[in-house]
Amino acid sequence: MNTETKRELDKIVRPFLEVTEGKYSTCSVMKPRDWCVTFARSEKFLQLLYKWNLKHLIVIVPKDLGIGNCNFRTYPTDNVDLLFTLFHNYVNKDCQAIVDYISPSAVINPSVVFTEGLKVAVYKGEKIRFRHTGNIVIHDDVFIDANTVVHRARLDSTIIQRNVSIGSLNNISHNTTIGEGSVITTNICIGGSTVIGKNVWIGVGAMIKNGLTICDDVVIGMGSIVIRDIDKPGIYIGNPAKFLKDYDSQKAGL
Repeated sequence: MNTETKRELDKIVRPFLEVTEGKYSTCSVMKPRDWCVTFARSEKFLQLLYKWNLKHLIVIVPKDLGIGNCNFRTYPTDNVDLLFTLFHNYVNKDCQAIVDYISPSAVINPSVVFTEGLKVAVYKGEKIRFRHTGNIVIHDDVFIDANTVVHRARLDSTIIQRNVSIGSLNNISHNTTIGEGSVITTNICIGGSTVIGKNVWIGVGAMIKNGLTICDDVVIGMGSIVIRDIDKPGIYIGNPAKFLKDYDSQKAGL
């Protein structure tokens, strides 16, 4: 990154640093906290914050986003992702990695990789990496096979619930939650911030778009591409994945 670009980025973040006066950290919109900064690109995510009485919460929002009555403070900008990334990296520049929790009953192949996830903001073609400061939580009786990669959360936790089985060569992206008793077979890519329910079976080579929610008792067929939320139990196949038939717990995954 050249010197001129660094100066321009400093001009973007410097006024916001003056607003926060060194008193604020960062949090996600899903788990807001007082004396923190978060961001919302749309009304959908802004609404998640209305129920909280957080007087010292600052939310970075687009300039054209309509704001209702709220207890928190908003900071309109043309550079939502960029400003949040710059501020987060600044306040966490000396932060050490958060310790992960792995249950002693979990079976983890030695080749499994726990790593920082990837998120970038873009400014004039330059990529500014968002530093992930969340953790990975693995509950009782989880099995993870060879060469699977699990990414640390951006701000909160990547969570693998009890009795989940994950095969080899899978990618579990940042902030994903996998529900109890689910099976992730092999060669599967799960995008970031995906919530997978209980007793979900994902077939070989399937791909799950980031930010989706998959309800309990779902089978996703081999090679299927999921691009929308699944809110009804059943078997789904295809590209894009579509409902095929009702879920049968006795035959799930067979």
